[in-house]
Amino acid sequence: MGIFFDTNFIVNLIVETDFTGKARAIVEKYIEEEFITSVTVVEETLCFEEIN
Repeated sequence: MGIFFDTNFIVNLIVETDFTGKARAIVEKYIEEEFITSVTVVEETLCFEEIN
């Protein structure tokens, strides 16, 4: 079973927000698990980066 990362989660890893610490803690806690996402999430994240 994999852990799905959505756009909000990934953005919190990339950009320093109030939730960045929590997002990093989740990654560290489940580092041995399989992380998955979708093409849509990747596209949304890339668009977010272009805007900012």
